[in-house]
Amino acid sequence: FRIHFAMAKKFTVGRLPLFDELENSENILLSGCGGGYDFYCGIPIYEYLTKAGKNCYLFSLAFTSEYTLKNSTNAKISSECYVVNADSSSTCSDYFPEFYLSQWYKINKERDVPIYTIERTGVVKVVEAYQAMIDTFNIDTIILVDGGTDSLMFGDEVELGTPHEDASTICAAKLVDVPKKLLLSIGFGIDAFHGVSHSLFLENVATLIEGDGYLGCFSLLKEMDEAKTLVDICSYSFSKMQVSIVASSIISALLGKFGNHHSTPRTKNSKLFINPLMSMYWCFYLNKVVDNNQYLQHIENTETLEEIYSKVDEYRFTLSEESVRPAISFPH
Repeated sequence: FRIHFAMAKKFTVGRLPLFDELENSENILLSGCGGGYDFYCGIPIYEYLTKAGKNCYLFSLAFTSEYTLKNSTNAKISSECYVVNADSSSTCSDYFPEFYLSQWYKINKERDVPIYTIERTGVVKVVEAYQAMIDTFNIDTIILVDGGTDSLMFGDEVELGTPHEDASTICAAKLVDVPKKLLLSIGFGIDAFHGVSHSLFLENVATLIEGDGYLGCFSLLKEMDEAKTLVDICSYSFSKMQVSIVASSIISALLGKFGNHHSTPRTKNSKLFINPLMSMYWCFYLNKVVDNNQYLQHIENTETLEEIYSKVDEYRFTLSEESVRPAISFPH
């Protein structure tokens, strides 16, 4: 075998490459890659980095309604990006994960943890919000965290899952000038519900390995303090509002549940395959993921989420039948 070592940085089996990469980072924007609870999937990373002395800022592309955001807080960091904290009001909606996460930190750790929150929108407004964060907090690192794996779909797969919110944050991160950009994915297998072939996901990971875009993977263990915090925050939030299927599946996996295990009635009509791979973080250089994505350039100027849907559909219509990669059955 001939191995091409293109990366200047060398890693060792005794340390996680992800945290080697973050060693010199000081001000980190930790953003959900998609909408809703995706930013919750970054809580263990947030916990570790803040304990390590890093300044870490949480960002959510929210499923929370604009009405709720407007009526819960007057604080903004950009024209569309609200600052949600434990003092915000939750009276406008029973779905407000940003508020409940901040409230949990206030109650249980006496910490003020604001969540910088923007309603699902096009790339232009997300860029504006990211740039405001960069300017305000001197951000030197962006980490996107995806609850699921469809952020790793390149665009020519037979099914992309639900990539539109993921695409808006990935494209926005691509367009802002920050020295270090990383993408983490947790929840292997969950997006099968939306048609994602996880064999194609693994093929894409192999492509990123070959192109020096992969930083390895590691598991959350139930004995880790950071994982315990994730479980506690999710349990608190789930008691207040709709349970997240993605987050509850990840928690089921890290607690050792397996197979068709249902922790929420929301999945009662589905057959699940909870397994240990769901509680693993897969880590990548964001720029390498961007380089392999075939449709991001088409959505750079989008103003709304609906435009992203339209532009992705337009790109997909240009693909010939032969150029679409079919689903591969997992042989093991």
